[in-house]
Amino acid sequence: MTVKEMERLHGRSRKPFRNISLKYKIAFFTALVALIPMLTLALLMVFFYSRATLERGNRQIQENIRIMSDRIGAVLDNGTVCSNNFTISVSNYYNDRSMKSVTRESKILSEMTQDLLIYRGIDSIVYLNDTGLFITTDPALEKMEADIRSSDYIAQLKDTNGVTYLMDAENNPMSYEGREIVTLGKRVINTVTGSGMGYVLINMDKPNLVKSAKSEISSYFLYDRQGYCISDVFEDEIWQSPELRDRLFLGEDSEFVFNGKNARITFGDGVVEHDTELSKLIGASDESALLYYDGATYLIGRAELTNYHWSLIGITNLNKFNVTGEELRFIMGITTGIAVILLLISIVISVTLVTRPLRVLHDGAEQIAEGNMSVRFHFKTRDEIGQLGRIFNYMTERNRELLIKVDEEAKKKREYELALIQEQVKPHFLYNTLDIIIMLIEMSRSREAARVTQKLANYYKNSLSGSDEIVTVEREIQITRDYLDLQVMRYGDKFKYRFDVDENIMQVNIPKMTLQPLVENAIYHGLKYKENWGTIEISGKVLDEEDKAVIQVRDDGIGIEEQRLKEMQDTLESGEILEDEDKKHFGVYSVDHRMRLYYGDEYGITVDSTYGEGSTVTVSIPLTQNKA
Repeated sequence: MTVKEMERLHGRSRKPFRNISLKYKIAFFTALVALIPMLTLALLMVFFYSRATLERGNRQIQENIRIMSDRIGAVLDNGTVCSNNFTISVSNYYNDRSMKSVTRESKILSEMTQDLLIYRGIDSIVYLNDTGLFITTDPALEKMEADIRSSDYIAQLKDTNGVTYLMDAENNPMSYEGREIVTLGKRVINTVTGSGMGYVLINMDKPNLVKSAKSEISSYFLYDRQGYCISDVFEDEIWQSPELRDRLFLGEDSEFVFNGKNARITFGDGVVEHDTELSKLIGASDESALLYYDGATYLIGRAELTNYHWSLIGITNLNKFNVTGEELRFIMGITTGIAVILLLISIVISVTLVTRPLRVLHDGAEQIAEGNMSVRFHFKTRDEIGQLGRIFNYMTERNRELLIKVDEEAKKKREYELALIQEQVKPHFLYNTLDIIIMLIEMSRSREAARVTQKLANYYKNSLSGSDEIVTVEREIQITRDYLDLQVMRYGDKFKYRFDVDENIMQVNIPKMTLQPLVENAIYHGLKYKENWGTIEISGKVLDEEDKAVIQVRDDGIGIEEQRLKEMQDTLESGEILEDEDKKHFGVYSVDHRMRLYYGDEYGITVDSTYGEGSTVTVSIPLTQNKA
């Protein structure tokens, strides 16, 4: 099994993350380790900065609301002081019996005019009584005398016992031509007799009263004791947004609909309150509340004008208030983006520096595993990968040396085995030939014995000349022919032979003494026991489709019994040489063993036989020969 096949086999793991490339694992964990602290730091900075900003904004906004409420309260206090001083002056004028009515009225008007100059924030003053006197610093109000006398303001002041009273801002009878007026009313009491003398109305222009409530980042709402919105300054786009008037979310279980002055809130339990004033929605406490809308955060705070039972509510856009926070988030976003880009670049560089040499090691190791011992790694670095490459080089060189050594030892072993078998073949043939000569001499056939001796000399001259154990097919046939001539002299009446070998295999190499043992086996175990003449045929040809040559030794002797043939074929296939009965076929086994040792197990001999008809022994040799 190759390395790639093993990788494909192991690649079927049920844990796909383990099969991801090393560079992606390094990139993933590097990004994980780097980004988590970075994001955590960014989130913590935003969180703590936002909380600090919220606390700072809350303090500042509450301070702004307090200052605004103090300013409004100061204007109202001026009106109260003005009404009190005016009461004293009017009381003095009426208690001076020597002062004429015309002079008294002139004095009262003069006092009112001076008060407008003295007390800041007062727009006009009206004095009236039940006897028909009506004095005002604003001529336009003279035309509205009847409406003023009949208004609820006068009715409400009758029972106030001289206390300055902040009149309800809604439906003020002194508002005219688009001017909105806020009025402080007081019943004028004679300081000597304690009887009522009339009514003084201190008028203040509402825009001047609440002008300090205008802000670029805040919207302020001033409510009277009846919940009427005196000031409705809308400086933020949230109050112009139809979406807000349709729905605002104050919490997960409530919805808020706002029409500019009044509100409706629906709670999670389904209870609905209609026309709830914003002041009541915020509550009576001074604590602030948060409102979220369209990605912006709004801080709601309130302050009470205790003496006058008014409420001032401020709603501030923290996103505009916290300009530094926006800049900080922008800077953090840019910084984080640059850090991420640099991180990705560093990951790519580091992963490349690590995985590229590892890939070289991987590919080289695959080649080494497949048998290429010439692979060497040339790393210039001295780090762990460079050291690993040098260790690989050392191990590969050692393995190459060991393989060379093992190969040399295997060659020597084969040479020793071949030499041993060859030496066993040579005396075996010599013994049989000497038996022939002895037999001829005993038969008094000295002339034939001489011829056999001469043939024997020629045979050994051809077979023993030269030190090579590998010869050409042409020379091997000559050796075999000499041997057959010797045997024909002995068994002239038993067999004849013929050769049919293609010329194109004559120069193919073959181990010496390959065919002679097979011919000898055919004579002694096939033809010797046949009653009539027999034939030995030696043929050879090329098998182009298999890049090999085959040489066959065929005889028409008695053949081999089926059981015995099966045993021989099994023995040849296993490559073993058995004892006892197999010893008589020593030549066949020795040739097969020599062929296997020299060329490999895919070459050797095969035996086919039909009992009573003959046998065929086939020798296969490679055309292109590289010694195994």
